[in-house]
Amino acid sequence: MRRSCTSEMDRVAGLAYCMGCAVLPLYDATAPLDEPWQLLIRSMADGARLRLFLLHRCDTPFGLFPSWAQFVAGAPTLEEEPVYAIPTADCLTLVQNDESPADRPGQYYQTAEISIPCHISVDGNKDLVIQFKGERAARRVPLGQGYTGIHGVILPGVFYTLVRLHLLRKSDSEPKHEEYWVVGEVVGQKKVVAAEGVRQSQVDVVKWAVILACANGIGWTMRSWDAKIVYVANEEALQRTKYRDQYMNAFETMRANGERSTTG
Repeated sequence: MRRSCTSEMDRVAGLAYCMGCAVLPLYDATAPLDEPWQLLIRSMADGARLRLFLLHRCDTPFGLFPSWAQFVAGAPTLEEEPVYAIPTADCLTLVQNDESPADRPGQYYQTAEISIPCHISVDGNKDLVIQFKGERAARRVPLGQGYTGIHGVILPGVFYTLVRLHLLRKSDSEPKHEEYWVVGEVVGQKKVVAAEGVRQSQVDVVKWAVILACANGIGWTMRSWDAKIVYVANEEALQRTKYRDQYMNAFETMRANGERSTTG
């Protein structure tokens, strides 16, 4: 017997089973839909959350995840087929002491490889041109050979860092590794003590865009190190970014034109 939803709230609640929620959130049936959606994101399995973070374009300034309306409106923007993805070690985890209101996005972190600062631009052939700080020559990442897609905002003259992440996709043949580069702005950095008692770098990052690298492309050759990445989003990101006006102008233009990315 096929079951059907009688309301949008039912659709949100039903996704809890698909998203691997260990605990089913308690919803207020009278609340706006984005409140149960944010509760679902908090409760879903880390791998499902990472997939949402990487593949779906955000429709709010400096957001980490799409709104409910954006999620149900269309397919992910950085994959051709809706294949469930299993994460490797790059899970996106809710900060344990997060006290954000239920209707607001939580704060999330992951341990990942992060590059040195760089400028990123796109040339007339749509190839990425990455100029790392301290390097004389820029690195070129060709479209189709080095990367296959972008969503978000990338502007010339902004100092970014690249966070290297992976998904392992199920398929009918061999599992497929996919590499993603989160284009972020560093807005804070400090030393913290990890669970094992080892000191590590914590880097506060504002997410600007996501790049899907080619599986058999030029590969990751950037100078980098491992760090705890804490993502700063939404209103806090707008307060801490150095490029608020430039970002908002580009974001509003991208949204008005119905585009998935803008590169200046």
